Amino acid sequence: MLRFIAEEITLYLIANKIIKIENRSFYIYGIELFINNLFITATIAIIALVSKTILLSLIFATTFYFLRAYSGGYHCKKYIQCYFFSISIYISLILANAYIGNYKSMISIVLLCASLPIIFIHSPVEHKNNPLTIKEKSKYRKISITLLTAFSIMDTVFLILKQQDFSLATSWAISASAVLILLSKKEDIKHEEKMS
Repeated sequence: MLRFIAEEITLYLIANKIIKIENRSFYIYGIELFINNLFITATIAIIALVSKTILLSLIFATTFYFLRAYSGGYHCKKYIQCYFFSISIYISLILANAYIGNYKSMISIVLLCASLPIIFIHSPVEHKNNPLTIKEKSKYRKISITLLTAFSIMDTVFLILKQQDFSLATSWAISASAVLILLSKKEDIKHEEKMS
């Protein structure tokens, strides 16, 4: 479905001489990605409105999207898998926030301490379909470490100010990024074993 919509939009852009036909495959991929991210964002916004967790959701989404963009990590093979995987991460935060009560601060600290070294050591993780140049790797690493530092400081400030919900949202997003990095590394190892 996403592919069909992306192809139709791309054909429209080509027919109206907005883009060149040689760039067709890049635009199809980009439009698919944009539509998928739009669906994920819209779903998160709807759940945030219904659950009355708008600020919590905004903190989570901002932390996760920015850190993920530069640290990299696992990519699902299908957009529908990506959609459900992303929404599952988000819903797990909403449920954890609603039910873990007095343990939010402790869980935030544990998640943060477990995630920091993973992201620091392995960031950025490049995808086989989008290899990075040495210059890009260096740039992405600096940005991801800067973001990781800023979000860790933000998380610590939330803990000091006794804003456990927001601290949990920040550390949950950081740990989700770390898990995606580990999944990507695991996939790389499996791919290398197949090749040998």
